[in-house]
Amino acid sequence: MAAGQTSIIGIVRVLPVRWTILAIFLIISGAAFIFAGWSDSRSYAAMKSHGIETSAQIADVKVLQDRNGRNLYSIVLAWTDTHGRPMTSRPRAVSDAFWGQITFGGNLIVRETRIVYLEDEPDVLPLVVADRNNYEHQISVGIIVGPVFLLVGLFAAWMAWRRVRAAARSR
Repeated sequence: MAAGQTSIIGIVRVLPVRWTILAIFLIISGAAFIFAGWSDSRSYAAMKSHGIETSAQIADVKVLQDRNGRNLYSIVLAWTDTHGRPMTSRPRAVSDAFWGQITFGGNLIVRETRIVYLEDEPDVLPLVVADRNNYEHQISVGIIVGPVFLLVGLFAAWMAWRRVRAAARSR
């Protein structure tokens, strides 16, 4: 090998593991947040422009706990589309405020809510009209957090690269 060149094996030996793992995790997470925020914002814009508003039955409710012990709430919706076909959604996360409006003491007290859905895209979760602010907040979190994670991940990759270059120069 010519002077001043570093082999792949040499780079792997001096690769700072923590910076590299952090960079990979943050870059992938950032890209995922950006994609999710972009995808959700497109669906939301489509719902605002040509979504169909209707009443839906709250078919099921679920309460899960995150790692910190905080409750996470989701509902399953059932409705009839404009062609008379029965439709059912996958579980949709809802806010604590909306959960408080439809339950009392953990029991469902409201069995129907207004939704907006896209008839031409049945895979897109319907928007619960009463919980619209929560949906807008989720979109903004993805759009803001994604680029931040991506930038911090790129910084971590740059720090890892600097350490590799410093190790190569010290030889």
